[in-house]
Amino acid sequence: TQPSRMNASSSKNEDSKSNVDINSNGLVFRKNKARVTLDKTVSVQENDKNEENNTRSKELKYSIRSVVHHIGSTAFSGHYTTDGIRTKHSQGESSLSSSQAAIQEWIAFDDGVTTALSEKDALKSANSQNNAYMVLYELENQN
Repeated sequence: TQPSRMNASSSKNEDSKSNVDINSNGLVFRKNKARVTLDKTVSVQENDKNEENNTRSKELKYSIRSVVHHIGSTAFSGHYTTDGIRTKHSQGESSLSSSQAAIQEWIAFDDGVTTALSEKDALKSANSQNNAYMVLYELENQN
């Protein structure tokens, strides 16, 4: 949400039609409905200085882990859901060794209901991209 000041001549009725909330301080909040591209991985350049004050750069790679959605018309009302990756290990163990293969599946969480979800639905659907509120990424293993 992005706050801005509302002048006294504006009416709440006009703004409620355009999905605007006004708090007691006269701040206006509009729900940002911009479509968000949900990338499976993102890379960030990290610049590091060593003792000799030389800068070296390395690329850090992050993988998506979950997406929190806000479903509602205003910044102050609505419903939150989450799509997240669950990692299953082929031998049913909680830790992953070199002899085990990990299987990742997307799961949709909506109150008490959990359902399997395709990666395409989790990352590429208009519903997912239009309602993304927070996207969580995890740093991949560094060698």
